[in-house]
Amino acid sequence: AEAQRLAQSENTPAAMTALLALARRFPEEQEPRRPLETICARFIRDEKPADREGFERIQVPLEDAAALGIISATVLLAENLRATDAVRALDLYEKAAAAGDVIAMRQGGLLYSNRKEPGDMARAISWFERGAKLGDAASAYLAGESYLLGKGVARDTAKGLDYLNQAASKDYPAALDRLGDYHYRETKD
Repeated sequence: AEAQRLAQSENTPAAMTALLALARRFPEEQEPRRPLETICARFIRDEKPADREGFERIQVPLEDAAALGIISATVLLAENLRATDAVRALDLYEKAAAAGDVIAMRQGGLLYSNRKEPGDMARAISWFERGAKLGDAASAYLAGESYLLGKGVARDTAKGLDYLNQAASKDYPAALDRLGDYHYRETKD
């Protein structure tokens, strides 16, 4: 009840701490885990990392929640660490992706695509394809663009168009735009 009151009053750090205490005390119960997932998922929906001060207030509870296997906490922690600790962020994305989280697949792929280590672009494409296979339109777009333009992989127009059409079928604007550009270049129409 106290954890719910704290969550409703938007005292996120205190609510997370109270829920974590319950999750540790009653590890077999799912009830404290569900609100933790919800709190973290709300941040992820904003699709932007917390501001530095906001992140510092929730970092310790996020670390604890991630350690308990709360997937949205793992993704949120990775999002906030990617600029300062890319290696740790990739490790966290990998854990969340292994649990089937498509946001982790997409964001981990983007992080790999921005690095310049040997094999990173191949890893990025692999992550985009995993996300696309699970129905993530953004991942399908990223895979499609990579194949269509030959970014990090051998150019494969058919495969690129297939991924872009998957994303476009979900009304993903960037995919619609890329397909329009491709069609215009090819047909001048």
